[in-house]
Amino acid sequence: MRYALAISFGMFFLIASALPAEAEDNRLSDQAKAILDNASEFELFSLDPREKLDKAAKADTATVLDGWKIVGKTTVNEAETRKHLAAAVQKDIVTGGRYAECFEPRHAIRATYEGKTVTMVICFKCRWMHVSVADSGGAQLARQSLQGFDTDSRLLLDKVLRDANVPLKKPTEIMALSQLIGTWDTQTTVKIPNISFQVPGGGLRTSGSIKCEWVLGERFIQGKATDSLNQESLVHWTYDVNKKAYRMWLFRSGGGVEDSSGQWFADSKNLVMKNDIGNGIINASTLRPQDADTFTIHIKDADTIEFNGEAKDGDGKLYFVTESKWTRRK
Repeated sequence: MRYALAISFGMFFLIASALPAEAEDNRLSDQAKAILDNASEFELFSLDPREKLDKAAKADTATVLDGWKIVGKTTVNEAETRKHLAAAVQKDIVTGGRYAECFEPRHAIRATYEGKTVTMVICFKCRWMHVSVADSGGAQLARQSLQGFDTDSRLLLDKVLRDANVPLKKPTEIMALSQLIGTWDTQTTVKIPNISFQVPGGGLRTSGSIKCEWVLGERFIQGKATDSLNQESLVHWTYDVNKKAYRMWLFRSGGGVEDSSGQWFADSKNLVMKNDIGNGIINASTLRPQDADTFTIHIKDADTIEFNGEAKDGDGKLYFVTESKWTRRK
């Protein structure tokens, strides 16, 4: 049997929400659809889901949309782009799906036609959308909430915003990964029961380095690693808003591939990632920060990360143990 060396981690912040349910009626009203399809003015917004503002602040329509703080916006002048945006969002609505009982909008569309304006405040994470129609004086004519739409249109909305240099608010959870950014020196030891290597007590020790940086619109972190065994690795981390889990993919120059996911245990302050490496063996790698608060979204300059991992089969038989330490390169 060949043994793989694994260095992996992530986290999952529990969301206080009800269990997902199926949407009952997902249809944009005829009035809202007509405005969206024939808009003479069309704006796309990036919102901050952490900024639900009070009544007084809501009056500042230059910085607030439907009660949410505006991060940035762009006017979409090209007719073909408007058409694609309207069609993509409506396709998602019709497709339907499951949703969660939360609302953290990061996108909005505002379209105007013949003196009426439709505003669509969209949460792709929870799959909720608030739609309102107002007259030229700002009086609300209609309002509806749509639940359980698909999320394919998010890529198009993000592209239009990025092309206009409008900043996007990433999911709050993904910011917890930002402390990985940088270059690190690594030390890893793998111990296999009853097998002795050059490390006292049995084991194989490697050293190396990894450089981590944001990629793909800063929705993923990519790490490029090398070690003293002349192995190269490529690793990607993200927060999966659909599965509500932190995920990691690891690719090695020798051909090994891993796909891990996991969660954060607040009581023990441990992050546990689980990865099925085949042959009935589950590798669970636990990250233990040097600072108990390191893996919160508030920490951005931690210099040390430690890992402990165990690979066991379904009967609990131990196959190998990994211990790893990352030290930030100054």
